[in-house]
Amino acid sequence: MWHIEGTRHFRTCIKTLQRNSLRSASFLEWNNKLRRAVPMKSSDWRYLVFKLFALFSTIITQPILLLWCYEVNKSVTGSVTLVSKYASIISAFVAFTVLPYLWFFAKELNSQKFVTYFHEILNLDKRLNVYILLKLMVTKSKYHPKNLATVTTIANLGTFMVNYTAPAFIVWLSVTNNSPFNGFILHHRTILFYLYYSILFYIRHQQLSKL
Repeated sequence: MWHIEGTRHFRTCIKTLQRNSLRSASFLEWNNKLRRAVPMKSSDWRYLVFKLFALFSTIITQPILLLWCYEVNKSVTGSVTLVSKYASIISAFVAFTVLPYLWFFAKELNSQKFVTYFHEILNLDKRLNVYILLKLMVTKSKYHPKNLATVTTIANLGTFMVNYTAPAFIVWLSVTNNSPFNGFILHHRTILFYLYYSILFYIRHQQLSKL
């Protein structure tokens, strides 16, 4: 049954990734005519934005989370809430876990391999299901998987949680006082403002030099 459920979940995940990025950053798209995933070309602007997102997450997001996690755990007791400490650790761990996937899909060849292998697994499952059904018919077995409906329900619930609930929870957590980014900005706002105006000054200087 995975060739049916897997295809549906895969399509939902692709649509959700595009929706969560406001259709501006993605590495896969769903072809309704072929009814299969298609990797984006390297020249597609959405794929270029996805690569920039992977680069930004590597050189900006992850270092900020690691630095803030270190500062929070080394801070004086009482200056930072316990929720902020746990949030910093979890955020750094999640970012560290997600980064390898971003690096993997940032290469067009890897996206093509992933799609090819996934659909080959679906075809293998389809052939396996046909073999099992024929085997049951030949042996006249009355065996039926009783837990199939339960497993399908759990898979649907997990997909719903990941695709819809998790993004909303992440957005809510990002704007609270316990957010690692909010804490980092508040504690290092002077340095950040200095860097911001330095970049603006550099850009303005380059523009004036070309006149």
